[in-house]
Amino acid sequence: MAGTLNKKNLRNRSDYGVRVARPGYDANNCAQNQLLFNSGWPILQIAEVLKLENMLSEQIYIYTVTTTVYDTQTYEQISMTTDVSYPSSAPSGYERTNTYDYDPYEYEDEYRLIEVNRKYVRKPLAGSRTYYIYPSESHTEGNYTILVEKSCVKAPYAKKQHRLGYTPFFMMSKDLSDIDGYIILFSVDIAKDVDYPYTEQALSLLSPSTDYGIKSSSKFGSRVPGLCSNMFSKLVQAVKTEETADTSGGDMRSIWSPVNSAGEATTGILLPYEFYSFIGDAKTATGIDGGVYYRRDYPFYISRYTGAALDDAWAVSVTSFQDMVRTKNSLVVLRSPMVSPEYEERTLS
Repeated sequence: MAGTLNKKNLRNRSDYGVRVARPGYDANNCAQNQLLFNSGWPILQIAEVLKLENMLSEQIYIYTVTTTVYDTQTYEQISMTTDVSYPSSAPSGYERTNTYDYDPYEYEDEYRLIEVNRKYVRKPLAGSRTYYIYPSESHTEGNYTILVEKSCVKAPYAKKQHRLGYTPFFMMSKDLSDIDGYIILFSVDIAKDVDYPYTEQALSLLSPSTDYGIKSSSKFGSRVPGLCSNMFSKLVQAVKTEETADTSGGDMRSIWSPVNSAGEATTGILLPYEFYSFIGDAKTATGIDGGVYYRRDYPFYISRYTGAALDDAWAVSVTSFQDMVRTKNSLVVLRSPMVSPEYEERTLS
């Protein structure tokens, strides 16, 4: 399976801010991995932790219009577009309705159901859902047949404000610990396409000094520091979105690789990275407060040959190639911190 990589959107290295060098190095001219801290590093920082309780419940109308264009002579599909909006009531034209109880948590993992936009965290609720059934519409224009299919569902959701003003990278507390019921929001905007230029390998810090560097307080209390040059967070290598994707064939999927082609790749080239996939619920602003919602998905690894193992992969897609991606999407790439807090053990003989 092949794919076209997203274009690079490289951010310049910053010459402005705070740098703290390792003892014995000059922060003005040393290499990046000889620093303990650089305010220009895209550090993965926790911006907010929300408990998923006491959320505002609401009924949402989700209206979907899918337009498919076929060649009238060959019946070949030429294009397909899907538009999602959130009207205040079901649009007119439906023929009938079906209502029944539905529990989404019987069919999906929680982390694929929680969604985040610029303003809210939301989750679907179990309960009564109403489906509005619309007739299909078809007409011919020249050599093309245009099929329009509509659907609408009234579903219960719960939401909670996060007040960050951007769509944050997020994980569930269960992803990181044995504590359930929280969502962790990070200081990374998953809707903003960027590649970072920090590619140096991490250097081990064998004897960290407790009285050297910087440390600040945080909003989370005395047990959790803010910026600290003796704490080493993972870095963001890239955030790839539909903005830099090859959409010429109608597919808006994001694809990333540290190299330009499969021929440049070596075995295990993706192993130093972590990948997190997010799929938006629409391709444009939906009219809902806070804009497009994003949910987690499974990244898809593109093999150099025929195997499916990660150490044989050379690139990563935001999701599998079973269907085209027609909505906003985001692929977040993480890498190790510039400083490794781990010790190296060596035996000399």
